[in-house]
Amino acid sequence: MAIAVSCCKLEMRLMLARLGGHLAIVEALKLTKPLQTMMLLVGMYAGFYAGGGIVKPLWFHILIGLLGFLAIAATTAVNMVYDVDIDSIMERTRNRPLPRGVFSRQRVLILATITIVLTAITSCILVNVYYAAAIVIGYLSDIYAYTLLTKRHTWLSVFAGSIAGASPAVGGYAAARGYVDVDGLLIGALIVAWIPAHIWSLVIHYDEDYRRARIPMLPVIKGYRVGVVGSTLSIVLTVAIATAIYVRGLMSPEFYIAGVAAGSAAVLMLLRRCRPGSCIKTFRVVNMVLMLFLLGAVLSSIL
Repeated sequence: MAIAVSCCKLEMRLMLARLGGHLAIVEALKLTKPLQTMMLLVGMYAGFYAGGGIVKPLWFHILIGLLGFLAIAATTAVNMVYDVDIDSIMERTRNRPLPRGVFSRQRVLILATITIVLTAITSCILVNVYYAAAIVIGYLSDIYAYTLLTKRHTWLSVFAGSIAGASPAVGGYAAARGYVDVDGLLIGALIVAWIPAHIWSLVIHYDEDYRRARIPMLPVIKGYRVGVVGSTLSIVLTVAIATAIYVRGLMSPEFYIAGVAAGSAAVLMLLRRCRPGSCIKTFRVVNMVLMLFLLGAVLSSIL
C-alpha cells in the first residue's frame, strides 16, 4: 500500500509539474465539481448546525469541513473516472480533465480511493462512527448504486443518487449529535426530495447530450413533459419537508419564506418555460430552493 501511494504521488507530481502550478490546481479542482461539492458541504453544515453543532469548538467545525470536503471530492473524482466515456461524448462535459487526458485515470482512481479510506478511518477516530458511516454510505451509493449499477440502465438511478446527496447532511447531523434521529433524517429527506428536480431539469436542458450518450434519465425515455411533472412533484415534496423542518424549529423563518417563494417560482418556471434546450434558468432556480432552505437550517442555530 505504502509503495503504491508513493508511486502515485510521484506520478501526480510529475503531471502537475508538466501542467504548471496554477493551471494544475485549477484542473485538479475541476475533478471535484466545485459547485456541487460546495452545495454538499452546505448540506453537511446544515445538518451539523441543526444537530446543535454550534456549541462544538472551532477546531471541530474545521475538522468536519476538511473531512467532508476530502470525502466528497474523492467520491466525485472516482465518479469522473468511471464516467469518462460518457463525459467524452457529451458537449457539456467533454472539456473536463479526464476526457482531455490531463490526468491518468488509474492514478486518480487509486489516490481518490486511498483518500476515501483514510478519511473514513480518521472520521471514525476523531468524530464518530456515524459520521464515518455517512462517508462510506455516500461513497457506495454514489459509485456503486448510482454510477456503476443503475445510471446507464434505468431512470430510477436518480434515487440512488439522492441517497448519496443526502449522506453529507445526515453525517453532519450525526457529527453534532452523536446519533441520528428524526430531525437528522428530515434534513436528509429534504435533499433526497430535491435531487430529482435538480437532475431532471438539467437533463431537459441538455436533452440532446443525454440522448447522444444514451443515459436513460426520465425526461429522455418518457419525454420532457413527464420530466417536468416529476420535477414539479419533487419541488412540492421538498417544500413540504422544509415545512416540517421549520415547524420543528430547525429553520429560520426568513429563509423558509424565501425558500417557499423560490419553490413557487421554480414550479411556475418548470410548467411554463422548461423545454429541451431552454431549461437552464429553471435549473438555477431549483438549485436556489435547496440552498435557501439549507442556509435557513444553518442560520437558525446561529441567530
